[in-house]
Amino acid sequence: MLITETKGSFVIQDRRTGKYLQHDGTGQDHPYNDVRSTEDATIWQTLEHVSYVLWWYVDSFGDYRIINLDTDEHYVKNKKRGMSHVMKEAKVTCPVCGTSYLKPGFKRLASRYYCNNVNKHHGIRYNLTIEGEEGQS
Repeated sequence: MLITETKGSFVIQDRRTGKYLQHDGTGQDHPYNDVRSTEDATIWQTLEHVSYVLWWYVDSFGDYRIINLDTDEHYVKNKKRGMSHVMKEAKVTCPVCGTSYLKPGFKRLASRYYCNNVNKHHGIRYNLTIEGEEGQS
């Protein structure tokens, strides 16, 4: 069986703070500092490597995403598949204003997704289309 690697320039971002992780050079349980820019963050060369790091070396209670700086694809832990598996983070787009949100950056009401940009819609909520939920690695 041939195993292929997904090449790119990958960073890990804290979804709550928006900061990125930079390896501090130690072997501690969580050997990372929070930095403000991707230029200062540690960059991994394959999705498989950064996925392993996310599952085993990053704070398991935190909410992190992997970002491919080359393609702007975002990945999160796939808890259904288990260790070292990630899936593409879903993106929703408003059909009226074109505003895009990365899940969960939008409101879910009555099992439908709605645009938060009510100023542009004069207070009317529009149903959003969901993209990217099927992707897995």
